[in-house]
Amino acid sequence: MTNNKSSKTSQKTSPPSPTKKGSPPRKAIITRENRNGASSHLQVKFSEVGIDDFCVAKVDKANGTDSAYMYPINRRLNADEAKKERGNLVYHTFMRKSKEEDELLETPSQKGTLYNTDVYILFTNGAITFHQAAANLTRVFNEIARDEAKDDFKYGTPSFVNKGDCTAAITPCLQNFLLDKDCISVIKRIYQDTETKEALMENEYRDAILETVFGDCDVGLKIINALDAQDYEDY
Repeated sequence: MTNNKSSKTSQKTSPPSPTKKGSPPRKAIITRENRNGASSHLQVKFSEVGIDDFCVAKVDKANGTDSAYMYPINRRLNADEAKKERGNLVYHTFMRKSKEEDELLETPSQKGTLYNTDVYILFTNGAITFHQAAANLTRVFNEIARDEAKDDFKYGTPSFVNKGDCTAAITPCLQNFLLDKDCISVIKRIYQDTETKEALMENEYRDAILETVFGDCDVGLKIINALDAQDYEDY
């Protein structure tokens, strides 16, 4: 007696293998541009600086370490007060090399070109958290990249992701991020009775202001005393 089940099984055959062909021809130059899609997820991070309602934000590439190329975004953001307000931005400048060196940080690109790292000072006005302020700035970055600056990025429109708090274990002061002249400019924007060098020196809160911004009152005094009145006002 024939086993029908075994017979049916034996009748099954594997599909024929496709005939092997030569490799399809490739383009001489591989296209790397992708203008329609997102080329990378840039990381927006904030850091506290010991000043109530103020924090510093910076943007890194997708690898989380190298600073991102932001010029097309900055050009439009700095020219639009409404965008700056929605992004909680009160001051934009470039990153200091180190707390000990009053020079701009310059990072080499893959091609060897030196570029600066952008720093954004955010103000929460006591109404939102630093994380929410960074989220608002991130949202504005994305709007500009998508609606206005898409064609300015060679390798596709970047997207921005709020990665939150990157404050060091010991909270850095503002001078860790900004040049001395930028620190003075921020002092004049934040604190009352600091518009002139004389006004600051006579301000009853002078020592507290200088300690907060420079991390040490004596360091701040040395910087202020080295300036003449006009230089201070120009900052």
